[in-house]
Amino acid sequence: MKIKSKFCLLAVCLLVTFLSVTTNVWADSDFKVFWGKKELKQTSGKPVIFNNRLLIPVNLLTQANFSVDLQGKSLFLSDNRTKYINNLYLLDKYRKEFSDKVNELDKESLSLLGDIVLERNADDTKLMDLIDELQKSAKISYEYINELTIIGDRPDGFLGSLTCVDNYRLAVDHLLSYKTSRASDELEDFYQYRLKALEAFDTISNEYNQYYNMSLEKSLH
Repeated sequence: MKIKSKFCLLAVCLLVTFLSVTTNVWADSDFKVFWGKKELKQTSGKPVIFNNRLLIPVNLLTQANFSVDLQGKSLFLSDNRTKYINNLYLLDKYRKEFSDKVNELDKESLSLLGDIVLERNADDTKLMDLIDELQKSAKISYEYINELTIIGDRPDGFLGSLTCVDNYRLAVDHLLSYKTSRASDELEDFYQYRLKALEAFDTISNEYNQYYNMSLEKSLH
């Protein structure tokens, strides 16, 4: 939440500065207003000098990606980019809670398989802990995705999170059976369920990258 609060504070400071700039210039019908390097086109009303302060029409802010909503005697201003910055925050939490753990689980499963094949001490404690953590994380991570601001189509690719975890759970079960029995069909089942899990994860990763890039683009412009 630090990112959100800092950005809101910055936006408020910018607005206050922008709406009440102390100046000594004269009021001029050709006075131009810029947001960064972009000139805000004046379609109704012009900036004026009043009590040594520069006042601008609030509707100019809509061209600077702000929402302006007048309700009775209350004026509500909000930066449209905030919701996309929040998307980046939510996606980063999803990556840490889910995607990073999938990668760690897959690495650990292959490491355990190597120990089994080489007849070394094959400790499956970490693998079991990881699959349990991943199942919990998959359910929690849905909360982050449900809070995303929709850009274009709904991010249905994230719905594969539980499919990914379920197949990894089956893959791990067959790997542990292979550890005990050394039956080739158990090893084959491990590879097949792992492949299904990775296919689901690829879909999730593609959705993540697409939504992250779109949110980043909208948060910068």
